Amino acid sequence: MLGYIVRDAGRNARPPVLRTFRAFSTSNQIRINVLHEDEHILAVLKPRGMPVHGGAKVGAQDSLIARLNSSSRPPLHLVHRLDEHTTGVLVLAKSKDVARLLERAFSEALVKKTYVAAVVPEPARIGTRWRGEGTIRAPVAGKAATTHFSTLPGGDGETCRLLELTPITGRTHQLRIHCANSLGAPILGDTKYGRTRVGRQQELLEKVGGSRSNHRKMPPLFLHCSTVKVPLIKETATRITLELSMFTRIDAPLPDHFATLQSIMRSDN
Repeated sequence: MLGYIVRDAGRNARPPVLRTFRAFSTSNQIRINVLHEDEHILAVLKPRGMPVHGGAKVGAQDSLIARLNSSSRPPLHLVHRLDEHTTGVLVLAKSKDVARLLERAFSEALVKKTYVAAVVPEPARIGTRWRGEGTIRAPVAGKAATTHFSTLPGGDGETCRLLELTPITGRTHQLRIHCANSLGAPILGDTKYGRTRVGRQQELLEKVGGSRSNHRKMPPLFLHCSTVKVPLIKETATRITLELSMFTRIDAPLPDHFATLQSIMRSDN
């Protein structure tokens, strides 16, 4: 049995435990923090290395949603996705009606999402595009896709930089593709679209503790969903609607591998 301890991820160093979810698994115990909960939604801090649903490589019983639902009645419903190795805010609906409403809201970009990424620029492509902010408009899998980006403090400038990314559209792997192909700065740890195992990049991953010899044989992916703004859900006796002028803001703290990376960058400068 694997115990998922669900707790409030507030400002307190040791927030109270709300409840424990249990599911059959051969893995060690993992803590899943609750970031927000109300009568309609539950938002959790998704850890890296855990798929939100089952697939070809992972059985449905080992997915995050299955593990949460093993002790949640009525069951929770996925309304959006995060990649297996992406961390951050994951929103779940408490009813099918709310799930349908939020699935449409996510697909129509009515939900605002912000990500933080550590990227590794190609030296030849560092230039004015890195000053301040900008917008990427480039198709993904043949479909229009748009991403806003802005630079954040915390990188060393040349080898690694921190970006804030806001996807306007929601294409599969959009942020990873836009960073790698449009900015020429793949996300650190991205083995699909980026080159992460040469020179300084490999050195950074090994210092962070993400070489192939540990953590499930994959480096950490430095992509984190830091903020989600969900339109306020209003319920009457006859219907459930969204109040688009008001939002519930849900924030997720950066995971440990980001903090380790920033510490490494400071010590190397």
